[in-house]
Amino acid sequence: MKINLMDYINKKFMSTQNSQHQKRQEQNNTEWLDELINKIENMKNKISNTY
Repeated sequence: MKINLMDYINKKFMSTQNSQHQKRQEQNNTEWLDELINKIENMKNKISNTY
């Protein structure tokens, strides 16, 4: 049985998206937003430390 790589990637991506969506629904929106803000701040810090 041949598995199309793009099919596999798409299924994996959709599975990840569904998991993240489910996680967001289970969390309080404020908590989710706080996590997102923290991730963005960490990314900004890494970038500014690199340059």
